[in-house]
Amino acid sequence: MASSSSTLNGLRRHYRHARYVVLPHNDTHHAKHGQSPIGNPIGHYRWALNLILSPFFTVFRFVYITIQKLIVVLFKPNPPPEHIQHPYGRIAVIGAGLTGISSAAHAISHGFEVVIYEASDRPGGIWSRENKSSGLQLNSLLYRFHPAVIWKETYPKRDEILDEIDKIWKEYQLKERTRLNTPVTKVKRLPRKSEDSNSEASLKSPSQWLINDGEDGPFDALIVTIGTCGDPMWVPFEGMPSNAGKVGIKGAEAGDQETDGVRKEHQDGDEEVSKLKLHNEAKKRRKHQKEARKAREAGEEPVPEDAEWEDHDDGQDSDASDAKRSGSPGEEGTYKGSVLHSSQLDHATPELLRGKTAVIIGSGASAVEAVGTALERGAKKAVVLAREDKVVNDEFLNHVRSGICTYIRGDTLRLTPTGVRVKIREQVERGSPLGFGGGVRKRDLDVSEVAREQLATEENNKGKGSAEDEPRVEDIKADVVILATGYKRPDASFLPSELFPEGYDASCSRSSLRKFHNNDVFRGLICTVGHFHIGIYTRILLTLLLDPRARPSPKDMKLWVDAIGFIKRGASGGALSFFTYMELSMGLLLAKNAHA
Repeated sequence: MASSSSTLNGLRRHYRHARYVVLPHNDTHHAKHGQSPIGNPIGHYRWALNLILSPFFTVFRFVYITIQKLIVVLFKPNPPPEHIQHPYGRIAVIGAGLTGISSAAHAISHGFEVVIYEASDRPGGIWSRENKSSGLQLNSLLYRFHPAVIWKETYPKRDEILDEIDKIWKEYQLKERTRLNTPVTKVKRLPRKSEDSNSEASLKSPSQWLINDGEDGPFDALIVTIGTCGDPMWVPFEGMPSNAGKVGIKGAEAGDQETDGVRKEHQDGDEEVSKLKLHNEAKKRRKHQKEARKAREAGEEPVPEDAEWEDHDDGQDSDASDAKRSGSPGEEGTYKGSVLHSSQLDHATPELLRGKTAVIIGSGASAVEAVGTALERGAKKAVVLAREDKVVNDEFLNHVRSGICTYIRGDTLRLTPTGVRVKIREQVERGSPLGFGGGVRKRDLDVSEVAREQLATEENNKGKGSAEDEPRVEDIKADVVILATGYKRPDASFLPSELFPEGYDASCSRSSLRKFHNNDVFRGLICTVGHFHIGIYTRILLTLLLDPRARPSPKDMKLWVDAIGFIKRGASGGALSFFTYMELSMGLLLAKNAHA
């Protein structure tokens, strides 16, 4: 009975994923145990389903690509000539990620000259720094960042995404207009001189912009597309080893890691420098968290800089003290195992993970990817420590249901020599077949299927109010720790402070005035990232440049910010940290009425 139920659940799981597979492929779980996928029941089911459904997949793929080709015919802007004789104006684009490349392609195809500044050695933005296994968590039709894009897969991986970015970059003559390895450190805005006769532009915007030292000349407009993901966020948990991110990495950058994947012995003062860095990070975090708490106690929303660190609160200030007072288990000290960031999964080799327990700190898409990667590369078990539930998918849920992944809702307190100390609110060892929760929450993996089903029934009858769900502090053993703690926000301090008038930089989250202040500042911050909104927002900028009557004055923009702030008062993160076309239309209507 138990065996039949397990087989049925396995069939249901593989049928759910069969829509993503056209040809049979190796089953990694059985491959680890030396079994052929065709030599086991699940392998037979998978092979049969693929064979039966392969005509459907072929037709679906053809229709999927045909729809996109139709979009290309209808909406793709014509690529520009190699040299634009009489451009409407010159636009500087800061950042050669997906949004920057798309914005520049739209601008140049409509008669504007562009120059792109990129700090790294290639275009692609965050995707150029992601793992090979990283991919979209949404359907690719919702990620059409330019009309010329044609996705081959419904959920493309990193390499296909980078290929599409490169295609747009080259087809729209942007490669020769890109300054790679050129970080922007300074932006200066100057009023345009009426006697300016050297400009090639056929329009005269009220201001001109100089990038860095002005070596590329003045620009008529500025598009800042630095994104929301900068350097990896290394939360400075107590007990973090000084070689975090170094041990076990192969083929890393010269001078930072050794080629054989093992870090060199600490040089003089290296460990002290690392500890000082962690101390400064923790001090900075506590300062922002204190300011955020003050704001909330006063009934106000914290500014985005404080709210950002509030989101990454690891609970060390209060929960760690609680752990010490409660006499929690475990020895104080530095963690002895390997610590990686989720952005380093390409370096998490099977040799590092095989037969081991991987503990993932964090939730969301990065944690889901880390679980899949660890198990695929031979990890015996994965444990996810999540402060709150975020992004999950069917494959992740199946890992939890099967018992090879434990999901813990709680607060990470610190790292110990053998693992991670956690204040546990709820622990799901093995979920029920039909739902995420409601399964066994005890360490019963060695009991029989019958006993396990009885325990699951008892847990369901108890409900969430049982003593087992009371918060408790526990040490989780970990052979490898992976931090799925996200990324820091990129630094935009190179922008002139005059763009953010006093009293408006916090209330509009430093982005709304950037879009419209004096009509030629624009940031490609797209809430539904990578969709057609990039082209719409870029065309709004071009409209403001071409038609002076469409440009709202600073007074109108302040009125717009005040009105939206009043209507959306109390919104999490600020009134304009997220806004729709409705709010945007109100700003344009204010400008129109002002010029009427």
